[in-house]
Amino acid sequence: MNIQILGIASDIAGGRLGQARGVEILCDYVRESKIALLDENNYLSPAHKNLDTTNSKAKNIAHLYDFYSQRVSKCMESILQKGDFALILSGDHSSALASVQGLQNAMPNETVGIVWIDAHADIHTPFTSPSGNMHGMPLGALIGAGGSSDEVSDIESNYWDKLSSISKDSINPSHIVYCGLRSFEEGERRIIESNNIPVYSVENIMDNMQKCVDSILENLNSCTKIYISLDIDVLDSGVFQSTGCNVENGLSITSLKELMSSLFRAFGDRIAALEFSEFNPALPYSTPKDTQVMKDLLAFSIESIKTLHSLN
Repeated sequence: MNIQILGIASDIAGGRLGQARGVEILCDYVRESKIALLDENNYLSPAHKNLDTTNSKAKNIAHLYDFYSQRVSKCMESILQKGDFALILSGDHSSALASVQGLQNAMPNETVGIVWIDAHADIHTPFTSPSGNMHGMPLGALIGAGGSSDEVSDIESNYWDKLSSISKDSINPSHIVYCGLRSFEEGERRIIESNNIPVYSVENIMDNMQKCVDSILENLNSCTKIYISLDIDVLDSGVFQSTGCNVENGLSITSLKELMSSLFRAFGDRIAALEFSEFNPALPYSTPKDTQVMKDLLAFSIESIKTLHSLN
């Protein structure tokens, strides 16, 4: 088994550009440091690279469907079918809907659980999203959430159905847990509460991290493969600024590392993939310190994964 990097240099699903540059920086770091493998075929960028500034309820959905169904999910599937560990460096968080479905397609007989470490819920749909930005919808697509709205066109609705069906199976909402969630809208709240999706707040984690991890392990006990997705905005906005949706009262860098270490130990080799997302060094308030934080987290995670899988 090798650790294979999947670089997804796409940022057209958010409200601003720059995350693609973050992917480029981290992939360059991997190449130079040689801490993991990065095949050039696993560095992906969409053909369309412009933000949709219309009032669409699912911005750029046609471009994203082509990119995610034909390239990202298939690349993810290929990495896992080789028996390798997938370490995903993604621009905006919408691409998780493709990488998770790639995991499902590669391992159709496994039950996939998701640990979503993020300040935001990302479980909107075109029918609930106030912005229409697809980076707020990956979990909505993965659980197959639908709806209806006069504001959503038939074309957008059809593409949403197709995006949600890259894999033949949806993720069971009971196989999702949130860590660090502290910013979400009413539409997301309804989905979370109606499906009883567990939420471990920053306060819960800081108060008793091991209790939270034990509970997460119990909640995902029936899941045979685990996908951990980390949006860097889970960090407190006072310690990390290079992300487009900063939120106060987040985790410290030390606490995040402790949480990740605890999750790695708890799930062991059931973890099939780990994702880092939403690092944006192109923002005017970004700092070189933030870039170093990302590199340190990446190196820390790779060493932890190597230990879990007894890799050199």
